[in-house]
Amino acid sequence: MVPSADRGQWIATNRHVVRDQKTICVISGTKSKLPALVVSGRASAGKEPLDLALVWLPRREKDWLNLAVLAQSPPEASKLPLVVSTGYPTPLQKQPEGPSYTEKPGLLVPLLGSPLEGGFDLAYTSTVEKGMSGGGVFIGGALIGINGAHANPLWPGQWNDPKGKPVDAALNRRLELVSLGISVPTIQAAIKATAQPDAKALKALEGARCR
Repeated sequence: MVPSADRGQWIATNRHVVRDQKTICVISGTKSKLPALVVSGRASAGKEPLDLALVWLPRREKDWLNLAVLAQSPPEASKLPLVVSTGYPTPLQKQPEGPSYTEKPGLLVPLLGSPLEGGFDLAYTSTVEKGMSGGGVFIGGALIGINGAHANPLWPGQWNDPKGKPVDAALNRRLELVSLGISVPTIQAAIKATAQPDAKALKALEGARCR
């Protein structure tokens, strides 16, 4: 959750989480389910889309939101800092109360000299599970990014650089062994390049219902 103007808040998640949905439901600190507008995220105007979706939640007086404390500076992966990856793993069996909140510790590792296609620029050893995409990654309680891809996928593939060129085979093998995320600076750049929804865009929320 990223503070913005009085009109509302930006929420960052992955594009592959929301897929083609135009609106989603956000659960507030008071357990209210609130309709929010999905906006695709880009690094800057004209660049390829990131695996990032920016979600605009209009401000409501009666609901309070949990806002993450943002890291003041990018972490130094070369120092192998301890990170905690969070999220709601998909349960093996459907549960009435829904997925449970989970924290997974690990180390931030200096594996990426430059971002990958999709905007992934964090690599860490936390055991991220399916369903934790979009969950926060923290160092000492400060948000450094969000989860995007977990280690050991069922169908290993080829990672590319931002221009779509495949990374070398050795790096690609290592990338299959770690979890990958999108950093706060990348998210902030996407927010800066994205206009807040106007009244016309927000009409999509009229009639939207959260169960």
